[in-house]
Amino acid sequence: MMVKKGDKNRLFNLYVIRILLLTIVVSCVQQQEQPLRKDIVARVNDSYLCKKDLKDLVGSDTTPADSTAIVQNYIKSWATRQLFIDQAQENLTASEIENLELLVVDYRNTLYTDAYKEAIIRKSVNMNVTEEEMKDYYDKNSENFNLNEPLIQLRYLHLPPEYDDIVVTKEQFTRYTNDDQIALESKKTRFVSYSFADSVWIRQDQVFQKIPQLQEKGEEVFFRGRKNMTITTDSGVYCIHVNAVRESNKNAPLAYLKPTIEEIIRNQRKLELIKTLEKDITKDAIKNRQFEIYE
Repeated sequence: MMVKKGDKNRLFNLYVIRILLLTIVVSCVQQQEQPLRKDIVARVNDSYLCKKDLKDLVGSDTTPADSTAIVQNYIKSWATRQLFIDQAQENLTASEIENLELLVVDYRNTLYTDAYKEAIIRKSVNMNVTEEEMKDYYDKNSENFNLNEPLIQLRYLHLPPEYDDIVVTKEQFTRYTNDDQIALESKKTRFVSYSFADSVWIRQDQVFQKIPQLQEKGEEVFFRGRKNMTITTDSGVYCIHVNAVRESNKNAPLAYLKPTIEEIIRNQRKLELIKTLEKDITKDAIKNRQFEIYE
């Protein structure tokens, strides 16, 4: 595709505008009065990089060679960034630069207000969410939490091909009494992989990642009513016990949703506080004659 000369210039200008905006916002070293020569590390036109700007750049445990490389890379990056700023200021129009400055001011103000709101939230919002609150939210909104794919509760063992205690281990894995659990825990260093967390809901795709051979059998493997399965492959023997299945399009179980619901409730509290804060700060400013609207 051919790009016209005017389009190339416009694309270049847009690119430079983005670079300039980012650089103005993040750069700590702006044009300044010339510092003392002994403090200067590098110069680009009327901008200076000083020793104090590098003081926290290198850790105390860094080797001299690595320290030198880190400092040199930083100086080169700073110089490139500063050259972009100077070139942009020379080539952008006054209107473009004015718009950038307005964006910088707006971004700066946003950083201040967001930081203040976060400080108030940390101080004022109770971030603890009780089990009763999560259950109440779930009961009122469970229809919003339909599953896109099945959830499975299972435990499994992957035994290596040379494993010499398969019969006993399979019996312990299937019975799974307290004594069996202790015995399996004592052998776990001999397993290729395993998971005994059969009360935890995990997504079907996560099961297939852990046990790829199941994917060949497809989704129906979990819905045949079979609780125990054994799969023998070149990589060893898989022992699988399916504890429970929640099919897709059904409501997700509360236990699976708890982290999500907990975060939703916290965010609701934050938003309620911010709304109250915004309302009160304006009302107080009007009352104290700090805020007036002129006709």
